[in-house]
Amino acid sequence: MNIRTFQPLGIIIFSLVVALCASPVVHGANDDALLNMLPGDCMFCVRVNNFNESLGKLDSYLAGASPIPVSLAMMANMQLGAAIGDPMLTGIDQGGDFAIFALFPETEKKGPARGILVPVNDYSEFVKTNPNCTVKEDGTTLLSSPNSPLGGLLLSPVGNKYALATIDDTFVAPLKKALASESKLSKHLSSDQTKDAATAPVWAYVNLAKLYDKYNKDALAMLEMSQQEIAKTGGGMDEMMGFQFKMLAAAFKEFAGEADSATIALTPEPTILSVDVALQAKDGTDLSKMLVAGQNTNGYTLSRYLDSNDTVNGLMKINRPFMQKFYDKMFDIMEAATDESSSKEQTAKMKSLTQKMIAAMGDEVSISYSYAGGMPPFKLQEVVEIKDATGMRAMMTEGLDYANTLYKDMGIPAELKYEQGTSTYKDATIDTISILFADPDDPNDVMQKEIKKIYGDDFKYYMAQTSDKFYITMGPDSEQTLKALIDQPASASAPSGDIKIAMDALQNTPYNDFVCSVNIIKLWKGMAVMMQAMEPDMNMFDFMKEDIRSQSCLIMGGTVSDGSASVRLALPKQHLIEVVAAVMKVQQEIMQHQQANMEPPVRVAPKNPFQSWVGKPAPELKMVDLDGKTHRVSRLKGKKVILDFWATWCPPCKKAIPDLIELAGNGNSNLVILGLSNEATDILTPFAKEAKINYPIIAYNDKDVPAPYNKVTAIPTLFLIDSEGIIQDVLTGYHKAEELRSRLKEIK
Repeated sequence: MNIRTFQPLGIIIFSLVVALCASPVVHGANDDALLNMLPGDCMFCVRVNNFNESLGKLDSYLAGASPIPVSLAMMANMQLGAAIGDPMLTGIDQGGDFAIFALFPETEKKGPARGILVPVNDYSEFVKTNPNCTVKEDGTTLLSSPNSPLGGLLLSPVGNKYALATIDDTFVAPLKKALASESKLSKHLSSDQTKDAATAPVWAYVNLAKLYDKYNKDALAMLEMSQQEIAKTGGGMDEMMGFQFKMLAAAFKEFAGEADSATIALTPEPTILSVDVALQAKDGTDLSKMLVAGQNTNGYTLSRYLDSNDTVNGLMKINRPFMQKFYDKMFDIMEAATDESSSKEQTAKMKSLTQKMIAAMGDEVSISYSYAGGMPPFKLQEVVEIKDATGMRAMMTEGLDYANTLYKDMGIPAELKYEQGTSTYKDATIDTISILFADPDDPNDVMQKEIKKIYGDDFKYYMAQTSDKFYITMGPDSEQTLKALIDQPASASAPSGDIKIAMDALQNTPYNDFVCSVNIIKLWKGMAVMMQAMEPDMNMFDFMKEDIRSQSCLIMGGTVSDGSASVRLALPKQHLIEVVAAVMKVQQEIMQHQQANMEPPVRVAPKNPFQSWVGKPAPELKMVDLDGKTHRVSRLKGKKVILDFWATWCPPCKKAIPDLIELAGNGNSNLVILGLSNEATDILTPFAKEAKINYPIIAYNDKDVPAPYNKVTAIPTLFLIDSEGIIQDVLTGYHKAEELRSRLKEIK
């Protein structure tokens, strides 16, 4: 197998995932110039519409979120200017639509031919007036700019308004042939996809059908090789891993071959970035018939059962037609992956039971998930509406019997134990399902050791059922959580927290078959709590448990209808800012931790640059604090004074603030502390308020203060002045509170 065949396999593997949600093609006529140029059998294409305007929208979204101000529009135009050798981009239609596309390689030895369609005002004029252009004998033009990041570009006209650019002369012929063919991408897209392609700032297309046809054998071979490599490493669980690889291969064969294409539309707005993924299946396939709309009511009623403190909160409508077909297909895949002779009979029973359980369900599901600092180190709570309470309970026992058989066939060393009526609460009977893990045959079995580290010897799901609800919880406090769910009032309440943010963002959009919020800050902190619970002796996760507040979240929503499926991911700017701030804060903490643990080199302590001022009168300073009050050093005689030169960005300065707050708040009327920073008041004011600083803070300019104060280059620097106005000491760097108290006692 040639190594080049693996180059596009990442897309092939991705196609397995996207195929699970793919939808049939409904073609729509269009007059979009680019879609009528791009070849219908291209491997992929990415287009940027209204080039400068779209990049400007991205810049607007990113403004204030990046710690380093950056303009994507400026960077892109600089790169484009370097590529053509003209920073003014003369002849380029900067408000036009750009496209990058690739063709499938003609042989295994060749890579995909790649080209860029660049909008120009007039191709002939552009080639004629650009001094870096040279027309070759074959009619193509070599654009050779000395500072081009791409090297030389080969140009060919596509009409007179577009230039085809490529970096390899062997790509020119196949690209021109494909662009001249009758097969156009416009004929492969639905009317909705055509609209998105023309209007979304950034739009992409992936040809999943041809990817599967060309590379499915290589993808399956790669899966088999991966299975063999894992088996060589040992570590136990070979049977289970073998089953999972067989199941993955069976799912790939079942679904990926029925996938047609995937499209992605990216839409930045000033306060939110949306990414819409639309997936299609080939017409008439089982996959296209699987994805149909359910008989769902409008709105959600179970948001009161969500935990606003959890990382993930979701609401979903029960889509019975889809669920019935999907689970039937998954049981067929499991049967294909097992070697057990009884699997056919078992599959038929599981299908029948699952269909009955789906029929017994109501219209809606709520689910909350998060990590936890106990065993097991995560928590789950789920509420399902039910229509047939008696039937649901009867099917639980039967379903668990089948589940144990399935676990055995899959090689999973665990057993489910169902205990009914372990307790009651408010007329609801509480049941438990315990997952018991078998002792490993090999005491050095790495995987089973990790499983036991996470779950212990067993863990339990707690369940309860009322006439119209089925409750299930799992986590360190499962039973208490279950009772809290039962205690919820029967009437619906308005959503709150992260899920409200998600529901509001998806309102008046089609993406409401499911709605989900994922709080990345809570996810980060939750993972730290979980890892600390699993590895209590390690403190490396403390940095991830920073008290970082979050008022936003990642938003997800989706819809299924008429054989099509779409998902929207949306990231509010507020949450992006929160995540960036959290990353920077943790990086700062890690650096401080590393510096604190470093062995300092042996060196002679530097001479205090302010030593010559010790014993001299403190020069006069007239200062106005953040509250508008004026302070003078000369008028503070009779009191001890600390002048603290500091900054909000300085870690040792911030470390000293609680000590100074304590000193200022001890009721010592003979001590005055003044904090001086050369930062702006709009930075200092919110910081002082947040830190609850109880002594005056002054914003000063280096040019407005006399020596020695204008000679401060290292912070924090503290001038200790006695009650007679004499400088008694100058301290640089962080000093512990006890040291400050001791030094102040020595000063009269």
